[in-house]
Amino acid sequence: MLASVADDERATEVCEKSVREAQIKEFEKPLPKIAGHCWSGCPTRVVKPYYPELARRNRIKGVLTVAAIVDETGKVVYAKVLKGNAIFRKTALAAAYASTYQPKIICGARPIKFWWRITFVFKPNM
Repeated sequence: MLASVADDERATEVCEKSVREAQIKEFEKPLPKIAGHCWSGCPTRVVKPYYPELARRNRIKGVLTVAAIVDETGKVVYAKVLKGNAIFRKTALAAAYASTYQPKIICGARPIKFWWRITFVFKPNM
């Protein structure tokens, strides 16, 4: 699975290079990328994780980061915790797998797999 994600990332680089070259040819410079907007691969549903009872009783808070591979249909097919308190691991992974994304399209034609990083913030209700 990781190899196919790497293949898709290489295909994306080739596609973006051809788009830049076409922009340079037409406009004599590459067009700027618009920051703050997700053109494809945007989350369509990010599930809020369950706050574990043990953490709630002990008023444990923390931030947990999950790296996920999203397939061509927008479904999370692999997720792993990168950092954060182990008490939140199980619920964060369950939330990551339940989240969905827009398919990421390269060169307007082919959907690809891609990495997505999700940050979950756990804090007790005051």
